[in-house]
Amino acid sequence: MEPVIEIKNLTKDYGQGRGIFDVSFSVNKGECFGFLGPNGAGKSTTIRHLMGFSVPDSGETLINGVNSLRDRDITMQGVSYIPGEVALPLALKGSDVIEEQAKLKGLTSRVFLDWLIKEFELDPSLTCKEMSLGMKRKMAIVCAFMNDPDVIIMDIMMPQLDGIAATARLREVSNIPIILLTAKGESSDKVLGLNVGADDYITKPFDPVEVLARVRSQLRRYTQLGAKPEQAKPNTYTVGTVTLDEESKRVTVDGESVALTPIEYNILHLLMKNPGHIYSSA
Repeated sequence: MEPVIEIKNLTKDYGQGRGIFDVSFSVNKGECFGFLGPNGAGKSTTIRHLMGFSVPDSGETLINGVNSLRDRDITMQGVSYIPGEVALPLALKGSDVIEEQAKLKGLTSRVFLDWLIKEFELDPSLTCKEMSLGMKRKMAIVCAFMNDPDVIIMDIMMPQLDGIAATARLREVSNIPIILLTAKGESSDKVLGLNVGADDYITKPFDPVEVLARVRSQLRRYTQLGAKPEQAKPNTYTVGTVTLDEESKRVTVDGESVALTPIEYNILHLLMKNPGHIYSSA
């Protein structure tokens, strides 16, 4: 089986015995891999190299057979990373960071991204220096989820925004499989999590093999059994049975084309692009 992650003889020497030295391991597709070690062992340093954030002294890191440093523009399209300590470029606005992440991920539709920004009450007009710790965490979540992942595994007891609230918000716009992973094992907690929209609920301590089996089950339902919706086309707006395509200037109702005058098209385009906005005829 071809590995999806490969670390080959990775070395980064910061001096005085600090760094990582000749690290090698691989992770196969579908494998549940635990990367453990005490503080200062080099876990974060290894992951930063895997993400293409750092240049090694020697060795290489690969994701799906692609060098994650040399071809970072390719690997970043399919990988998201939320560190324990969120560090953002203080001089940039949140909107600048989001746009840069969208380019790295090759984002083709902003529908899910715009919804995340709205529902997580993120203010991208702030500079990262002006953001509170909670706002920075929201930034990290938005940037990680913007490319509409195939499955989300989420802890209920997250700071600032708990997993129950996040699940409820995600369910308003997406049927992405959500698995709640938590230490809260009371029946009432499970019922609440499932009722707000979680597809599965796993309590700690757990068997990694069981978690992997549950993830595979949800992915099979989502990607193979027709639950995953088609990706929305960019610059396309849909309200009910009406769809408007900006590129072709085509309007359909229940899939049938509708002929509009230029004025009618412009009015409909304005209304569909700004739902909920009230305009005066004056």
